[in-house]
Amino acid sequence: MFPRRRRVPRLDVLLVDDEDYYQRSLHPILSAITKKITNFMLAWSFEPPRLALPLLSAYLQKAGMSVACVYHYSNGIFKKWTFTRLLRKKPLIVGISTTAIGRTRTLENIVARVRRESPRSRIVLGGFGAQYRTAMRRLGDVVVSDFGELALVKLVESLKRDPNLDSVAGITKGPDQVRVLPGRTGFYPDETMLHPDLSVIDAYFRSIPIEASRGCRYNCSYCVVPGKRRHVFRKPADVIEEIKEQVRKYKKNHLYFVDPNLTSDSDFILELMGLLKKAEPEVRWYCMGRVDDFARQPALAAAMVAAGCYKVMLGIESIHDHILAKMRKGYTRSVVEAGLQSITAARLPMCASFMVGFPGETVQTTEATVDFILKANLDAVGLFTLMVSKELFEEARADPGSYRHLRGDSPTRWIHDTMDYQQAEHLTQRMVSRINRHSLLPVANSLKFWIWERDRDVAAAVPPDKK
Repeated sequence: MFPRRRRVPRLDVLLVDDEDYYQRSLHPILSAITKKITNFMLAWSFEPPRLALPLLSAYLQKAGMSVACVYHYSNGIFKKWTFTRLLRKKPLIVGISTTAIGRTRTLENIVARVRRESPRSRIVLGGFGAQYRTAMRRLGDVVVSDFGELALVKLVESLKRDPNLDSVAGITKGPDQVRVLPGRTGFYPDETMLHPDLSVIDAYFRSIPIEASRGCRYNCSYCVVPGKRRHVFRKPADVIEEIKEQVRKYKKNHLYFVDPNLTSDSDFILELMGLLKKAEPEVRWYCMGRVDDFARQPALAAAMVAAGCYKVMLGIESIHDHILAKMRKGYTRSVVEAGLQSITAARLPMCASFMVGFPGETVQTTEATVDFILKANLDAVGLFTLMVSKELFEEARADPGSYRHLRGDSPTRWIHDTMDYQQAEHLTQRMVSRINRHSLLPVANSLKFWIWERDRDVAAAVPPDKK
């Protein structure tokens, strides 16, 4: 008689994410070493964790479903072994977040393991990569677009009743033949968000991520972030309640507001600052903001400092009025100077990013930008080379003169009247070197970002109200 094999309880949902982009090293020779070190150190990350898995897990558990998570699949000694062990529980759904995955090969490796260990599991993809890249979308059984907490819950409930994906209400197919289940683009009116379950993050983290809003009210010409022209904020009291709970639960008083722009709504930010100032225990936090918000509200920076803010990150992008106008930033150099002066007066440390290569950029404008940065009171500077979206290419074709005859066929294969991508990249590195020569420690770095944009067949697959 052989011992009876113990039955492993089945999971409803297994969530996994990964990351395959890294900040480039200050010195190109160190890039490979930096990547290896990052792979090892991300198991002990001092950066705030991403919110996708914690949020999805909270909503699924609230609905009474069994959930397991593998955060940052490629990093850590036992992550792949843990993932395989969980797959043997034959989860109904394996949800993969692609927000930090830029290479299709990375996603292929995860999907291959799922197909091998649990072939009957439905693979549900979410995040920017699957939402915008055809090659990624085709690796899954369903793509949930935008913010998918509620959509994923409904999908699991439906599949428990009927395993046929095509019977799920709301699922459609586009020209690429990929099933799409629309999520939502923001919050519902008067909604109280569930608080993320950060216990699923099996890595040390120093700062607690807080999401106070979704979307962005601005329409910058180079930006491809979803939710442009619509910015929805939570109730400040709801945000404070989440902060108190997370600080008490995880014994950390450092926060990071993940919002692309926390400062754009003056009523919200001032009410939030008042509540944070009174909150117990005291917290220290940093966020992203717009420099013109500080010019328009001179007392804002001081209010943020009084509420525990110790750093603000600004996407200034340019100081040249003719470039700012085509970027549709909504401000001029004089406004930038006024905003920086307001922040400096409040003694609030600040970091700023600048874009290099936008139509109208020349060697002379980059030199003027460096001069400006050296005189400004910036604690850190990030410079990145323009990556052109399809939307910007289309605008340039419609108005060639305004965009200096910008043309090309990919984010990094472009040219206009004054430079091309390779020249802009060279200027970026030169600007970094020149800025750092004036400081004992490096304050400037060259940044690299993925640019997420819809493939043609992906765009056609999205319902009209989502475009």
